[in-house]
Amino acid sequence: MLNKGVLTNACIRFNAINQEQLAVGAPAPQIIVQKRFASTEHSHSGLWAAEKYLSAALLAVIPAAFIVPMAPLEYLLALSLVTHIHWGVEAIVVDYIRPSIFGAVIPKASIITLYALSMLALGGLCYFNYTDIGISHAIRMMMTKV
Repeated sequence: MLNKGVLTNACIRFNAINQEQLAVGAPAPQIIVQKRFASTEHSHSGLWAAEKYLSAALLAVIPAAFIVPMAPLEYLLALSLVTHIHWGVEAIVVDYIRPSIFGAVIPKASIITLYALSMLALGGLCYFNYTDIGISHAIRMMMTKV
């Protein structure tokens, strides 16, 4: 634990040094605050709120799709699951595949690949819902076979 007297003496010495520099005419120390990677154009709080609302909505959509198997709920389930997974993986890609580490090309290519895979997954689930039995019924059938 810090001794209160030592901390006070250090503050007094620091203050005396600053006063001495100002009296001699030496330039005062400058503190540079830099905003790194901060976007001034838009805020991401809207996307954050949408992610939270979608996560909360999934708590209702998933059971509803199993209890009341209807085509609109199947498509809503497909859309909400793919969107939820896409936003989660996108956060991982943006956080860990940074341009400062991988250069300018690989992060952009990974985001483009993520968007392509998400569209492919949504298209596949919608195709499965349209031509076959649907997501919730397929999961129900897999659970009864286990």
